[in-house]
Amino acid sequence: MGKSLSKALRARKTADAGVLQWKNQNPSMEELFEKYPWVEEMVLTMGEELLKNAAWGLWFRVITGSGLSMVDLATDINVIRVYFEEGQKGYGWMMLGMVLASMGLQLLVVVLQNGKMGWGKLLREALIVVSGLKPGFDAMRVVSNAEMEEHQVMDAKGELVFTKCAEMFCESIPGCILQVYALIQGGSGGQMGTKIFSIVVSAITTGMGSASISYDFDSDPEKRRSLPSFYGYLPDEGNKRTVMAR
Repeated sequence: MGKSLSKALRARKTADAGVLQWKNQNPSMEELFEKYPWVEEMVLTMGEELLKNAAWGLWFRVITGSGLSMVDLATDINVIRVYFEEGQKGYGWMMLGMVLASMGLQLLVVVLQNGKMGWGKLLREALIVVSGLKPGFDAMRVVSNAEMEEHQVMDAKGELVFTKCAEMFCESIPGCILQVYALIQGGSGGQMGTKIFSIVVSAITTGMGSASISYDFDSDPEKRRSLPSFYGYLPDEGNKRTVMAR
């Protein structure tokens, strides 16, 4: 049972979601938690510390969860350069507009989140967005259970979801469609490898981002408790969840 707790935590971004999965896998734990509520709090605290310190915990999630987003941004900027070099300036300007729209929405959240916390905090968060590192910082805050501060409008998990949605709907999805269209119209000339690689990265980023949001929402303990008729399609068994995640 202890090994299965480790697997459940490894599969989730937060300790409460991992402990919920583990509890549902083991009916005896559900009975124990109900009889002695302090045991659940103890296991949850242990899970939080394990996520912070384990090699597969914080850094693994930060690297895998946000790495694709940053690679997607880098490939999009590179393909914008290619479009301008090859005389396809129309496509280049449209791609640039998509990237700026994504960053604009993220900057809007930064202002809403940190507008009342001083110019220093606001400027630091804005620089994180402009540098393309916001997905990594958001993922780190979620895994480290960063608390929502007094003047913020959403918690760390909500901010991470908004960042992913902004990237998908402003950059990854329309950018992928535009690049495929530009590739068809442009024929086989030019830097084909660079263009195809950018399309593949955008497609993978979109798929992983949307699947991750659905997975996180469905396995969230609060959402399952508040709306069990909608959330809960993911099985509680670790192996079955892994199959569905893939």
